[in-house]
Amino acid sequence: MSVSPQRILIFVGMLGLLVQLAGCAGLPGNEAADVAAAELYKEGRAAIRHGDYASGVELLSTLIRRYPYNRTVEPARLQLAFALFKSGQAEKAIDRLEEYIKLYPDSKNLAYAYYLRGLAALEISNAELADFMGRPPEANALASSRRSFDYLSQLAQKFPRSRYFDDAVKKIGELRDAMARYEVHAANYFLKQGHFETAIDRAEYVTRYYARSPQVPDAFAIMIKAWLKLGQRQKAQDTLNMLEMNFADVPATQDARRVFDQYVAQLEAD
Repeated sequence: MSVSPQRILIFVGMLGLLVQLAGCAGLPGNEAADVAAAELYKEGRAAIRHGDYASGVELLSTLIRRYPYNRTVEPARLQLAFALFKSGQAEKAIDRLEEYIKLYPDSKNLAYAYYLRGLAALEISNAELADFMGRPPEANALASSRRSFDYLSQLAQKFPRSRYFDDAVKKIGELRDAMARYEVHAANYFLKQGHFETAIDRAEYVTRYYARSPQVPDAFAIMIKAWLKLGQRQKAQDTLNMLEMNFADVPATQDARRVFDQYVAQLEAD
């Protein structure tokens, strides 16, 4: 089995670390601990820089466990959370970041901790939402998305001048659109299943709480179709008027107008 030069460098570095830690045995207690902790932190960061997140997690976890009161522990906690996030362990990263936020409320890196927590939660919610989009609606489908929204909103509110603010606001907008898209998916599902009142409720929720989302025209179109299925021509007409007034040239509007005209033509033919 071939071993990459990068892994060899990490291995050699860890061997060197063991030798240096052994040499600390003759130093006074506090000084020896400082040297050992500093070496663990240095090697942990080096592993992360080289993309060896597993080694970074192991080294930094060892540092935090062995030297919990050392000055390197605070930055090590953030580095550990980052390594967990990058290695696909987003939920564990969130746990570590929650600890950091509680332990270091005055840290100069607090904005970054909030930001990284939001990114980790967003990674989870994006994966879950993609999976839920291919299934019938579920009550808890947006739980992770709402958590991501809350985390990123907290960052934006607490640190409006931070370097992470603009990206957080951008991601909040993207997340809002994704949540609206799921609600439209749910409304359309209920429409096709013949649950017209439920379809109207879900679609109306989009128009009310995601009013700036690109999904709004689709939500209105679903409402129009559901009202027609319920025989509520006037409500369908009122909704269509609103749709055409605000979104005249989008495909959803044209589709809704076609369905409405067909409905009226059928009534007149009968």
